[in-house]
Amino acid sequence: MGSHRIRRSAVVIAAAMTAASLTLPIASNAAGKTPLKLRAITGAALHVLGSSAQLTAVIDPNGIPASYYFQWGPTAAYGSQTPSTSVGNGTAKVKVGQSVVGLRPGATYHFRVVATNTAGEVAQGRDKVFAAVTATPLKFTVVKNIQALVGSPFMLTGTLTGLNNGNHAIALQASPYPFLEPFANIGLPGATNATGSFAFRVANLSSNTQFRVITLDPRPIYSPVVTAMAGVHVTLHVRRSSQAGLVRLYGTVTPAVPGARVFFQLHKAVRPQGKSEATAKFVSLFTTTVKKATRTTSRFSLVVKVRKGGRYRALVKPPIGPYSSGNSPTVVLHAPPAKKRKA
Repeated sequence: MGSHRIRRSAVVIAAAMTAASLTLPIASNAAGKTPLKLRAITGAALHVLGSSAQLTAVIDPNGIPASYYFQWGPTAAYGSQTPSTSVGNGTAKVKVGQSVVGLRPGATYHFRVVATNTAGEVAQGRDKVFAAVTATPLKFTVVKNIQALVGSPFMLTGTLTGLNNGNHAIALQASPYPFLEPFANIGLPGATNATGSFAFRVANLSSNTQFRVITLDPRPIYSPVVTAMAGVHVTLHVRRSSQAGLVRLYGTVTPAVPGARVFFQLHKAVRPQGKSEATAKFVSLFTTTVKKATRTTSRFSLVVKVRKGGRYRALVKPPIGPYSSGNSPTVVLHAPPAKKRKA
């Protein structure tokens, strides 16, 4: 009987001790408050390209040394994991991110962030989904119309679009008139800028020339062909006579283009029509033909009766060949005063 009471007392004491151990106060921080748990919030997938992306998250260590990693894969079962990276033991939220590669363009991927700390806590962010961008092939866009004077510099500009278009090695190629020679590299190679834009400076356009831009890849990409038109240099002079309104218009054309047509044009006001908002244009009033003078320069001359005063220019249109049209600066011609009618 006594032994039975002793055993019951021992059981009661043991139970009391166990209850006391379960109600012991947990550790608190310096301020006397209970530490917050480790927190992890899955962010967005940024910089998603054809085969790579950057996964982001926010981690709150709450004063305990913590690390994080991302789980990712084609389903919510994931299957792949990034390396674990420390975020320290701060008490503020930390924005983090890691890159993943080897994505299949057009495929959908799941991911989430997982954080752990030295206290043994594990925090998992919510599952999120992103789609890998379908790879866009490289493609050139270049200026279509280039007009420059013979011997003058000009800029050929454009853009390379598509995957990995930034800082891409490129070169400029040319084929001069009559455009029968194979395209050949001219000048030094260049590169696109961070957004894919580029510009090549041609120092001396000696004749009508076709250009294209090429990527310096094992399998190069070519731009559309652009023709740069080399306009002739034209001068225009006026020699007046004693007869009112009668003048000689003469000038030179360089390089020599014998047989080219010369159009003397008046700049006159017009009313905008259709889609054009132009309020003035050049109208041809007289014409003649260029005559050969030297091996490098040709000349033209014509005596005309000026009936309308204003700004005139000479437009020279060479025959089909290595050079294109060019015009002179304008000169001012005055029409004779109108005769007064007799009463």
